[in-house]
This record gives sequence, structure tokens and C-alpha cells, in this order.
Amino acid sequence: NDMLESTGFDQHLDAMQMLMANLCHESANFTLMKECGDSDYFTQMYEFRKDLGNVYPGDANLYFGCGPLQVTGRANHQASADWLRDHRGIDDGKIMELGTDYSADHYAFTIAIPWLLNNDLLTVCLHQGFDECCYRINGGWNGKADRDQWYEKCKQVML
Repeated sequence: NDMLESTGFDQHLDAMQMLMANLCHESANFTLMKECGDSDYFTQMYEFRKDLGNVYPGDANLYFGCGPLQVTGRANHQASADWLRDHRGIDDGKIMELGTDYSADHYAFTIAIPWLLNNDLLTVCLHQGFDECCYRINGGWNGKADRDQWYEKCKQVML
């Protein structure tokens, strides 16, 4: 609820359904708060990805996907740490020191708030629709059929 209220999604049922469908996909129906993979996979996918702020050796294995949104990268984790400090008065250095392993256990949903705000996802949902919401979250069409199925479920049960 905090994530939805802090980002304005709680005021827009259709947008909340779009977000929830993507969260269900990304987290395997809220069963995984950490991205699946091993060190080799994370290194191959994320090491030295400047678009994620991964500029130091080991960033890929420290800041892999976290929470139901699978927030990824040094820059996104830093944005979350900064947001918690500036908006909640929580200055928790372990977010950056321990990365995903810590954040997934302590801030799984909160870590998504700055990403949702910084990417203006509510406006995307309201004005560009579900497909663009999926694309903005994923950066492509990975799992689109599953996202579509979740969206249909969300529209049926979130009334």
C-alpha cells in the first residue's frame, strides 16, 4: 500500500492494475524478491552497464534485480537509498554496502518507489497504456504473454 500511495497509483485503478500485472510477472506472483540467476549470469547481463550505474567491478552481483519490480543497478539502489533518507528519514548504508541481498529483505516494495517516480510510470500507464507500461518496466517484450495474462486477472479481481 505504501508503494502505491507514495507513487499515486492508489488513485487510479486502471494504472494500478497495469502495475500489479507487471509486479506479478516480475516477482513470479510475489514469490521472488530477488532476481533468479548466478554470478556468471549477473556478470554477463549487468557488469559495467553504465545505463544502470554499474561502473565498479562487482556491481552486477551486488545490485541485481530486487523486490517485486526487480529494481536493478547501482544507480537505482542509490536512488532508493537517497529517497529513503530524504523522504523517510532512514539513512541505511547497508542498501549500498550489501545491495540486493539486504534490500530485498528490508525494503522490497519501498525500493521501487523512486524507480516508479523517476520513470514517471503512472503517467505512462494513464496516457500510453499497458503495452508501454510493460516496455518501460522491462525495456523490451520479455514475458509479454505472461504479463498480458496477469493484466487480465488483475482487471477481474481488482475492482
